[in-house]
Amino acid sequence: MKLFEEGTIALVTGGSAGIGRAVAIDLAAKGATVVINYNRSREGAEETLNVIREAGGKAAIVKADVSDPDEVDAMFAKIKKHFKKLDILVNNAGCAVSGAIWKLPKRDIDWITELNFLSHLYGMKIFLPQMIAQGTPCEIVNVESTAGLMTSGKATMYHATKAAGVATSESVYIAMKENNYPINVHCLVPAYVK
Repeated sequence: MKLFEEGTIALVTGGSAGIGRAVAIDLAAKGATVVINYNRSREGAEETLNVIREAGGKAAIVKADVSDPDEVDAMFAKIKKHFKKLDILVNNAGCAVSGAIWKLPKRDIDWITELNFLSHLYGMKIFLPQMIAQGTPCEIVNVESTAGLMTSGKATMYHATKAAGVATSESVYIAMKENNYPINVHCLVPAYVK
């Protein structure tokens, strides 16, 4: 079923596997041209690309560590140069770290904070000015988790980063509406995913 207009451009971070791959394939099936972001698994990104192309969809891949704002800037520049715009941003990239906070190495705390929370902030900070300038309806989807709506004693940092993502999504949504920008911000909160 074609849902999007011809020329709709979507970016999915972490599109080489899991939820990101499923979202990228679905967006392409509905008519969007999808930019599949990956950092570590080019092979996985190419698999997503091939699935989309074999089904008659349009897609491209771009490497960027979305936890690094300079790399997000560079990815933005590539997308703007090639496609001239972005209509849909799916901040999906993420990771999981569990364990008691007093036992977690600092590198694990930094990694989950940068990938689960800051990468979603960088995506919005860097792409929103372009979306606002376009003046056309745009969509942002931040993939968080039901872990951002509850807590347990086993995954403090996962709960913390996902709760921060939920709060940020709601805050940016309100800001878009207060400024009458035609941009919707959605917060996807899946439970356990195989």
